[in-house]
Amino acid sequence: MKYNAVFIYRNVIALGPVNPFATGSIATIDNTNYTERPEYVDWSTAKLKRGDNIYYNKLDRDSVTGELLNTSTPTSMGALNTEPTATRLTVNANVGDDVYRDFLKGNVNVYAVRRRNLTGRCVYSYPVDRYVGACDFSDSIISLFFERTSGLIDEVRLNVEKNAVSSAILKVNAAFTNIIKGDCVFDETGNNIKSNVVYGVNKVISTIPANRN
Repeated sequence: MKYNAVFIYRNVIALGPVNPFATGSIATIDNTNYTERPEYVDWSTAKLKRGDNIYYNKLDRDSVTGELLNTSTPTSMGALNTEPTATRLTVNANVGDDVYRDFLKGNVNVYAVRRRNLTGRCVYSYPVDRYVGACDFSDSIISLFFERTSGLIDEVRLNVEKNAVSSAILKVNAAFTNIIKGDCVFDETGNNIKSNVVYGVNKVISTIPANRN
């Protein structure tokens, strides 16, 4: 059976991982546990605005077995209602028990979405056997290349841990070569290839025309 590499993203502001919550009855989001780690984001410099919606990608579960799936659903944690500090965001309502449970183990990434982009999610899928290689775009972004049709190459950029581009490319290559079962799925904040150096999709540069009408 042939499998695909699936890339899901929107034009979002990546905010990195956040601390577990002490309770669902709070409206503050902190990332103090990560200030010394490469994936830390200083929220005071992230150009956030009041009204920006804070999201995470909630892992879906099988409706019958309850097992976690390889897909996720963007889930709102609330909208910013104060100016952020370097390590704290405050949203307009308590995060709730579902969010509390989803973040218990920590290391869950969040991102901000401007209201105009709420419906702008893009999904690209490529057969893994159309993967033709990768390179470093910067010290924290790698580029993957897929042949869409003969002579037409799409570029997919992934955010990775700073100065870990070689490790990230090796991990992606291994995932595409040694797929056991199911598609490789990457979204705005993570992936299902079990890599701690590949963070999520930065952008897709496609040869498909933007206006196909």
